[in-house]
Amino acid sequence: MMKAPSPRRIPQVLSRRQFLRTSGVLLGSAWVVQSTRAVSAAAEPVIDIHQHHRYVGRPDDNLLLHQAAIGITTTVLLPGGDGTGNPSSSMSLNAEVLECVRAHPGRFYFFANARADLPDARQEVEKYLKLGAIGIGEQKSLVPCDSRYMEILAELAQEYGVPMLMHFEHGRLR
Repeated sequence: MMKAPSPRRIPQVLSRRQFLRTSGVLLGSAWVVQSTRAVSAAAEPVIDIHQHHRYVGRPDDNLLLHQAAIGITTTVLLPGGDGTGNPSSSMSLNAEVLECVRAHPGRFYFFANARADLPDARQEVEKYLKLGAIGIGEQKSLVPCDSRYMEILAELAQEYGVPMLMHFEHGRLR
């Protein structure tokens, strides 16, 4: 005679205590995994490579709060130029940007800038490259991008091995 197959065993229902313990372990594990992900995400640097110093009169403290609120860990500040009243140089000057960078080491880096069509543009930019600028720009000089003025700054960028950020605006040349 053949033996009848044994009936499937129905799992025992968990007691309330076992259910709570198991649920607690699962929730705790999920929390650990999630908090580890949050720590990993926070450890990733977020770099803002285009921030104008004192943009529309914003004080440095507000810039710091703004960058922290959106999770920016490192900021590259772009000075406005030479203070000649040209719209492209209406923001802050190289010296002011350097002062902010020195006040917040490791938090801010900076580019050096000057109106390309001024006779001392190369010397001004080179002075700040020697003081730690990591690039040139944002160049908004109203000159053709292939003009001798821009070539001079591009050659300087090549000499120092730094990038040069240019802003193009067609139809508004000097």
